Amino acid sequence: MLKKLFIIFILFILLVTGAQASNKICPLIDSLKGDDFSTLENIKKTLGVDEALTPTKIQVIKPFVEKVGSDLFIFALSYEGPLHGYIVLTNSDGDILDKQKVGYIKSISLHSSENDTDDRLIIDATTGIGTGTRSDYFYIFSIDNKFKELWKALSYQRYMYPVVTKTKSYEIFGNFQLDSIGNDKDEEIVYTKKYIEYFWDEKLQEFKQIKSETENKTYKFIDGKYVVKE
Repeated sequence: MLKKLFIIFILFILLVTGAQASNKICPLIDSLKGDDFSTLENIKKTLGVDEALTPTKIQVIKPFVEKVGSDLFIFALSYEGPLHGYIVLTNSDGDILDKQKVGYIKSISLHSSENDTDDRLIIDATTGIGTGTRSDYFYIFSIDNKFKELWKALSYQRYMYPVVTKTKSYEIFGNFQLDSIGNDKDEEIVYTKKYIEYFWDEKLQEFKQIKSETENKTYKFIDGKYVVKE
């Protein structure tokens, strides 16, 4: 019954072996496989998330961070009504190392960096939604006992409200590739943004596309951040 109420994804199981039974976080993760409602409440308390609502989606990732040399866990908690969420970094003893509020997390993954011993945490999250409107963003964080935001860009945006107005109706679709290039393994992000403009056809009661534009930008990793390549 509870599984119908709470969607719980465990993007985990990698590299958890070897953790001691006395650790606080590992048994908590194991308990997510069950249907116990109190587990979700314990997650909030253990991770120090002060929310009246219970998360509707929980994701857990075990990064490999050679520089830190400790057992780290990333908990991603997503909420509905309104859509929002958190990423929380802990060690296996349950100590909270860092916490960031993002949006409702649609996807989360790790990318190994060629020129750094940190993993890159990549998130696509919905940050705002309303009648005919929506905004989603990509985030890239480094992980070194804390989250450091390296890059943020639009992944999707919509303003499509069928009313007689001078405001433009549009959608924006973002996409990116993160690659290491050259002999020095410099990291670059190639970001593509497609803009589509619409008008509302009163007679047909539907949106019609009137314009489409695509823009490309390249970001290079310089001084700890991805910046637009000149």
